[in-house]
Amino acid sequence: MSDISTTARSGFLHPKLLNCSLSDNSTTACSGFFNPKLFELLVSDNSTTACSGYFNPKLLKLWMSDNSTTAEVAPQLLYKFIEQTMQPGPSVSLKCSASGNPTPKIVWYVDGFPLPNNDRLMIGQYVTMFGDVISHVNITAVKSEDGGDYECRALSKAGVASHSARLNIYVPPSAPIVSVNSVHKNSVSLQWRVEDIGGAPLKGFTLTFRREPAEWEELQLDRRINSYVLENLQCGTRYQFTINTYNTIGTSPSSEVESVKTKGDKPSAPPTQSFIRLNTTSITLDLSSWQDGGCPILYFSIEFKLHESSTEWIIVSNKIETNARYNIGDLDPGTAYNLRMTAHNNAGSTHKEFYFKTLDFVEIKNELGRVELPSVQTVFTDAHLLAVIVSSIFGTILALIGALICFKNCS
Repeated sequence: MSDISTTARSGFLHPKLLNCSLSDNSTTACSGFFNPKLFELLVSDNSTTACSGYFNPKLLKLWMSDNSTTAEVAPQLLYKFIEQTMQPGPSVSLKCSASGNPTPKIVWYVDGFPLPNNDRLMIGQYVTMFGDVISHVNITAVKSEDGGDYECRALSKAGVASHSARLNIYVPPSAPIVSVNSVHKNSVSLQWRVEDIGGAPLKGFTLTFRREPAEWEELQLDRRINSYVLENLQCGTRYQFTINTYNTIGTSPSSEVESVKTKGDKPSAPPTQSFIRLNTTSITLDLSSWQDGGCPILYFSIEFKLHESSTEWIIVSNKIETNARYNIGDLDPGTAYNLRMTAHNNAGSTHKEFYFKTLDFVEIKNELGRVELPSVQTVFTDAHLLAVIVSSIFGTILALIGALICFKNCS
C-alpha cells in the first residue's frame, strides 16, 4: 500500500455497482453483487483488482493502508419484533437486530422505562461475524403486569434507531364493586364499577338476583352501562344481588352479594273496639281497620273458639281476600269467645288474638231502655209546638166536614 492510498467504505448495500478508487496510481474496481461474507481488498501501488459477486445486505469492510480513513454509519434496524396478544402463562421472546459503524448497542425499554433483568425476564445480546448486533428479551411465564409498550433502541456515536410494539397480556376482568343507590317499595337502584377490565374490552354484565329464599334469576345487561334499576319487586321483601362481567378472555368473579329489603312492613292490628261490632248471635269484623304497613294486605285468616271452655279452634276461612266488613254468625248469645286473626302481605304476616262476648237479650233491653224519648210534659209545655198541634187538628176536622158536604151534594 502507498501513503497516498485511500479507502472507500460501504455499509449495507442494495445490489448495485460499487466502485472504489484507491491511490493515485492504483485503482480497485469492486462491482457486482457480493456474497454474504466479509471482504478485504489489499491493494498495492499500480495494482488493479476487480471483485464481483452477490451481496446479501451485510457490512463490507475494506482494510487499506495506515493512512486509510473509515466512514461512520448510523445504526439501522434489520429485524423488528411485532405486536403480540396472549394470555398469562406461556413464555414469549422479543427480538431486534441492527447494524452500523461502529457496531451499535441495543437497549430495551417498557412503557418508557428501562427494562429490568431478573430471573423471569432475561436480556441477551451478541455480535455476528458480519458485524450485526442481535438482542432478545425472553419472558418466562408471562403475567398480566408484563403487558405494555416494548421498545428496542440501537445506539452508537453515529446515531440512534428505535422500534416499539405492544405486548398485550389479556386476562378476565376483576369482580365488579356494587353499591345500592336507593331502595323503594317495588324497586332497587344499583350501581357498580370495574377496576381492572383485564386489557380486553368488556362484552357485558350479568345481574343475578333472588327474593329470599327463592331461586336465583339472571338478567343480561349492556356493557356500556354501570347502573340499573331493578323493578317489579315485592314490597317489604328482602332480595340478594350479585354482578359479574366478561371480556373475550373470560368471566370475572362475582361481586360480593348485596342483601337489601324493599320498603314496607307487616300489617298492624287495630284495637278491639274499632274492629269488632257485637250482636247477640253474630259479630261484624271491620277488616279495613287493619293498617297495611305500606304493603297492600293480600288476605286474612280467621279462626274462633269458645273462651276457656274449648281448645279447638274453628276455622272460618284461611283466605279472605277483602278489606271490607265480614260477618261471623251462629254464635250463642251472651257467650265469651276468642278470635284469632292473621293478616298477610308481602312483608310478612301479623297474628293477633281478640277476646269478645256476644250480647244477651237483657243487655239489648237495657240498651233500648237507655234511649231517651221526649216526655208528654215536655211536649205540652212548649207553646210553639202546642199551637202547631192544635192547628193541625182543627184543619183536619174542617177538611173532613168539607168532604162530607161535597159527598151529600153529589148524591
